[in-house]
Amino acid sequence: MTITDYAFYRAVASLQLPIPDEKLDEACTAIFQAISGTEKIQHAEDAAIILSDSIEEWALTSTAPPVLKKALAAGLGVGNDRFSLTSDEYLKAYARLRNGGRDWTPLDHSSSVLLLSRARLILDFVAIKKFSGAHISQVFATTEKALLVHYNAIHAVAQSKGLDPSLDKGRAGEELWGQDTARSSVLFADSNEDESCVIAGELISQWAPSMGESCALDLLHLAKGVTSDTTSDPKWPYIQMLHWCVLSQEFFDHPPTYLYEFSPRSTLFTETICGKYAAATGNPILNNAKAVAKLDHSWAMNRKATEAHSLVSLLETIESLPYQARREVCRVIRAWIARIISLAQVDSTELPTSLYLDDYLALTHYICDNETYTSGVIEQRVVDALGMVHYAKPGWKPRGIGDSVNASNISRKKLGDIEFANIDARIAIAIEAHGGVLTAPYVAAHHKSLVRIVQQRLDDSWLAIDDADKWTIKVVFVGHGIDPDLPTSDSILGVNVIYDYMDYHDFARTALSEAEESDLESAFERYLRSALNNRTVRQSARDRALAIIESTR
Repeated sequence: MTITDYAFYRAVASLQLPIPDEKLDEACTAIFQAISGTEKIQHAEDAAIILSDSIEEWALTSTAPPVLKKALAAGLGVGNDRFSLTSDEYLKAYARLRNGGRDWTPLDHSSSVLLLSRARLILDFVAIKKFSGAHISQVFATTEKALLVHYNAIHAVAQSKGLDPSLDKGRAGEELWGQDTARSSVLFADSNEDESCVIAGELISQWAPSMGESCALDLLHLAKGVTSDTTSDPKWPYIQMLHWCVLSQEFFDHPPTYLYEFSPRSTLFTETICGKYAAATGNPILNNAKAVAKLDHSWAMNRKATEAHSLVSLLETIESLPYQARREVCRVIRAWIARIISLAQVDSTELPTSLYLDDYLALTHYICDNETYTSGVIEQRVVDALGMVHYAKPGWKPRGIGDSVNASNISRKKLGDIEFANIDARIAIAIEAHGGVLTAPYVAAHHKSLVRIVQQRLDDSWLAIDDADKWTIKVVFVGHGIDPDLPTSDSILGVNVIYDYMDYHDFARTALSEAEESDLESAFERYLRSALNNRTVRQSARDRALAIIESTR
């Protein structure tokens, strides 16, 4: 390469065109041909002067002269893939960057060219990796500090190829809400506010093992703000802000502490999302974080509500996760939000007091053969009632009766869904009900949690009373079917463990065979009907129970 050739190469390189590196020599050739054909020149030195002059004029006026337009068309034309810009697309993006917008400052010429040099990376981030503009801005701020740009500048580049990282009202509105509420009914079933926070924390720990407990505490604090009977200022806005921040994670890899990229002024937020809540709060983001780029503890320090710190802590924890884990955690949180909303909007029709023993027995016989499709709520309450009739004898202490379906055995320190312990006899009977076939993996999964609970029980009380080998645990698994060759005995930390397997028919038959009618009716009234009328139980579960009963009359 001669000095004159290098002068032309340097002029082309100064354009910082968004083309693959290996295409730069080809671009030099194409641009030289375009300039020489227009200006009737034959030497690279002259072409370098002409190109440099046009670039200088462009920088001063923000308008590309004709020769530069031809050079851009020729140079960008060497790209031929989905992330290649045409000269028209390039110049339109440049104009948007130089003009700025209502919420962001225009870029100068140099910064605009620098950002456009990264157009291919930006388009790849948006189209393939689903990065939001704020996330791309964060990446550049960390790795290429000359590119400290607003997310709207990233949008301007993406829009040059018809890419618009925004939330679709249909998908992000009712469609996603339907998915979130369906997930909520499975994950949280009949859990109350406190139980829902614990369950959410345990689920979050699957993707963020060290963060589940802290997230549960932050959620609990937010929930208390809207359920406390002593507050005259419910804190729904903080949950609504959380809802908005985790909504975008379903569609974009976005730092959730950034509030405004996806237009919280839109009807998607103000009507579709906020319309799900029990109270009208105006626009919670504009009311609490107007002109705030992101939520952090500096913002929270200026809020009277301590829930603001819980919101920030939760969002910063979420933001620290890789996208796949973050998206799953946000799905759990949106399901939790749906649960908290439903608990605040209870308008139920209770099961009538006119139900008789035959009605309860009909419901019992039905679940022996069928699932109720209430996430196990009806089944668990029937098992509670039958368990109390059969096992709650003098000297036996029950545990777990009335717990929500998905209440954690570990957090509740119980050996099964429900448990009956006789300290004098050194024995505990655990009932573990399952809405399907009892299989070896299911039993093995219960064994893992059982080890932790047995350790707790030994440490808390059993070893103070007697040696580990003097204690016996009998686990009664109840299901709709039983696989062969399941284990029948075990030893956990020295404690004797006996496994028994029953289908629902056998379990019901055993419990009913020795019970007085008055005891049965009393148990069903208290542990089935009254429990199903609890505000934490969805109306659909009561409707289903009544429909089953009426179908058998």
